[in-house]
Amino acid sequence: MKDYLSRTGVYNDRSNEKNNDDGRAPADNGGNGIGFKSFNAYKRLIGKAGSGKAWHHIVEQTPSNISRFGPEMIHNTNNLIALPHGKGKIHSIISGHYSSITDYTGGLTVRKWLSSKSFEEQYQYGVKILKMFGFY
Repeated sequence: MKDYLSRTGVYNDRSNEKNNDDGRAPADNGGNGIGFKSFNAYKRLIGKAGSGKAWHHIVEQTPSNISRFGPEMIHNTNNLIALPHGKGKIHSIISGHYSSITDYTGGLTVRKWLSSKSFEEQYQYGVKILKMFGFY
């Protein structure tokens, strides 16, 4: 199974690898999710989000985040959820929120403001927003 997961772009059972320079374990996003080399690799194995749904990264899949945290943390089963998608649906509402400027972002969009935060801070913020817009 491990060889199959490796060939399909999945990293699983990485607990024996040493920590990265910043102290985080590879693919460690606070859970035991499965990390992937790319979003396409994730979708090849996991499949589509479902009818009327889209995959949503709780911590966004920006080039900066992928560089800082690694693709296995961003494209991870603990960081991706299927959300209702389309005009007026929660996925669009959250995307709009991340493009907005709020009173606590110092004149930056939420997306830009979050970009300097740790993985954990971004993840906690993402969960908070999901709850705020009624997903959880």
